[in-house]
Amino acid sequence: VWPVLGISPVLQLAVNVWVHFRQYVMTNDQRLLRHLKYLYQKLVTESSKVSEPSDYFGLGQEAISTDAVRAEVEQDHKLAAEVGRLIVDFTVGRLRDYHTTFPKGDNMQGLLEVLVFASKSRGDDEAALSRLLVGVVGASVSTEFDRRAQVALQQHRTAEEGLVELVRVARSLQQEQEAGYCKAVAAHLPGALAVACAKLYTALGTHLQPWLSQVLTLDKPTLQLLRMVFQVDSQLAEPVIKAAATASATDSATAAADASPPPGRSAGGSAAAAAGP
Repeated sequence: VWPVLGISPVLQLAVNVWVHFRQYVMTNDQRLLRHLKYLYQKLVTESSKVSEPSDYFGLGQEAISTDAVRAEVEQDHKLAAEVGRLIVDFTVGRLRDYHTTFPKGDNMQGLLEVLVFASKSRGDDEAALSRLLVGVVGASVSTEFDRRAQVALQQHRTAEEGLVELVRVARSLQQEQEAGYCKAVAAHLPGALAVACAKLYTALGTHLQPWLSQVLTLDKPTLQLLRMVFQVDSQLAEPVIKAAATASATDSATAAADASPPPGRSAGGSAAAAAGP
């Protein structure tokens, strides 16, 4: 039926991939997720093959030019890439506000797997995937902080009371990332918690700086707020410092491995060999 209708195998696969993706998003059925991965990988593979041109109307292969082969292969490549782009764009859109999409962090892992799989299948390298995930975490944390901050500031009469609540919001969001959200992302982005804490640090600082510039007396509410700020400052900074230390240690180990002599040869032997007789 499909060839008669002018539908190529790649087009059929693309439709199946999109239907499975849509149904997975609606139902969160893990069986659909597994089949979606299989179909999408098959789509990528099939779209890369150079095969005989389709003869939908029975004209015979001699009636079809080699230009038609190239055009069909190019069209298949574009179709597979477009399906991947649409899946990535949709999942990124949902994950950029994962606090709303997944209020308790439940079922987030599946959509993350779809994003990672589609991103890699369309040719993204690790750096490109990391940028996607950093953007997802940063956008969601910033959006949720701003949402809660707006409510908190409207409910308190004085600046100090409002800022005290913002400090609590920042700490609460950090704990939520530690307990669930960033645990899910960390499988693909180990520094996810550090990204979230850095965003919270910046967002809280944006509200605190104008207030600090106007503080003239150290009364009880001011001192209470300052104590809370110092405490949450160290709590938010800790994951960032740990991530930086881990990255530094990894870079140092890589540099040391690159500088070490090949197995079975000492540094002195390498130098002597380089010096020659």
